[in-house]
Amino acid sequence: MNQLKQTAMSVAVAMLFCASAAHAVYTPVVTTTNNNLTVVSPGNLLTGGTNDVTFTWDGTYRTSVVTDNTFNATLSSPTAFATKTWTMHNVNIYAPGNYVFYTGCPAGNPACGVG
Repeated sequence: MNQLKQTAMSVAVAMLFCASAAHAVYTPVVTTTNNNLTVVSPGNLLTGGTNDVTFTWDGTYRTSVVTDNTFNATLSSPTAFATKTWTMHNVNIYAPGNYVFYTGCPAGNPACGVG
């Protein structure tokens, strides 16, 4: 009887480790809806916003500054902002850490490199 209990426990532990290993490889795509986005001016005045933002993320984290124009998330809404529907593309979600970003280019200029 003890041998049977020990075997059952060994199988349960092996299944736990296999399930953990399999889970570590799987990266889910995360999509949430009805999120809030509030846009403020440089003077901290309300410019616009909406409560129907969809956030989509591939579940990965960046661990170094992205320089190859890849991204792992987007934000979008069917509600117009300044009379135009919009999508925030090229969004990156970073893991905790220290990162240095080059800010010498005008916002939205895809031709700028890393300095």
